[in-house]
Amino acid sequence: MKYRSVLFIVLLSLMLTACTFQEEQARQSVAEESFPDIRLNSGFYQISQGNNEMIKVEAACIEITKKDDLAEFIDATFIQQDHEGTLLFEGNARQLKIDTASDTISFSDGFTVTVNEGEFTITGEALTYDSRERLLSSEDGEITTLTDRKGGILSGLGFSGDIDQRLFEFTTLKEGYIAYEE
Repeated sequence: MKYRSVLFIVLLSLMLTACTFQEEQARQSVAEESFPDIRLNSGFYQISQGNNEMIKVEAACIEITKKDDLAEFIDATFIQQDHEGTLLFEGNARQLKIDTASDTISFSDGFTVTVNEGEFTITGEALTYDSRERLLSSEDGEITTLTDRKGGILSGLGFSGDIDQRLFEFTTLKEGYIAYEE
């Protein structure tokens, strides 16, 4: 009986020391996580800084984290028009993130973007848009497709584009054709 009591006390002390709650570590872990300041289900968001034209976004879910200068959207549609109402940029994306400090927009999990009043449509899995400079870019490993209203279509890797200059490039062209009007 004495042997069992000693064994029970040893096992109990081992269990208590092994299962001690690390309260300070738990507090630090929670403090390091970044939680959104605002979360909206099915909402609208508008962003404009300086002389940039306003970008309007409608999404199924919106999360804004001020300390990270980040606005995140799920199932988003977006539009940007100039001051006269001319369409500059519109489309949709499964996931969209806006760096509110730089007005850089990242699209992921599939996107469609139409620029210059429907002159060009860009589709793919991931894309970055610098709304201040109106420049588009994708990673070298991402296939992006560019179509124009004349019927041309190009697909490739390492896409970049200057919307204002109507200059679009691929580091590696995979397939496509250009339609010319006579």
